[in-house]
Amino acid sequence: MKLIFSKNNLDITANTPEVGEAKESIAITYKGKEFNIAFNPEFLMDPLKNIESDEIFFDFIDELSPGVIKYKRPFLTLHVAPSPVLEWSYGVAAKS
Repeated sequence: MKLIFSKNNLDITANTPEVGEAKESIAITYKGKEFNIAFNPEFLMDPLKNIESDEIFFDFIDELSPGVIKYKRPFLTLHVAPSPVLEWSYGVAAKS
């Protein structure tokens, strides 16, 4: 699962050979530079399924470092680690 943060927008893409590709865009509050990060979908979805809040916060340092999911309930911080993204070009996998 790849997250692409851009000005006030989050694009979420997923691609699996068995199912195909999916893309969703969500309006968010974000004013930084464009930022891409990828996760194993289970590592990201498991904590999000259990948060009973309409608003969450992601804290990331960069595309390769673990991040933090926060929400307004006191004292809850969830750490998530990104997965390297492989992009195929001419039959050769290259990390992006």
